[in-house]
Amino acid sequence: MSSNTKARVTVLENILGVPAKGEQISVCDRLDALSAETAVIQNEISDQRDVVLIHVEELADALDAQGSVARETQSQLETKIALLNRAMCGLPREGEVATKVKVPKPKPFNSARSANDLENFLWDME
Repeated sequence: MSSNTKARVTVLENILGVPAKGEQISVCDRLDALSAETAVIQNEISDQRDVVLIHVEELADALDAQGSVARETQSQLETKIALLNRAMCGLPREGEVATKVKVPKPKPFNSARSANDLENFLWDME
């Protein structure tokens, strides 16, 4: 047997495994068995990939739902904060008109400045 043939046989034995003593299986049969095992493994991997993809899609949907709930909650909280800020600053709400109460200024005292007149003025006010 040439060295090239020995090298090839060694490569095949590494791939297929060393035959047991007295085993009479051809290389083609061993390659077919290995191919069948590979196909089974590929199918299992494909099935597992499909399961993982389904779980990933479910998680993405759940995250989207949680994100929309969080955005809605944030919007409600921002509205409450804006109302609280307006209340603290005394600003009117949307659509309301700010009303100011007019308080008249006191009239100046325009009469004589005697103590009797002042006392009479004060008694009249009671």
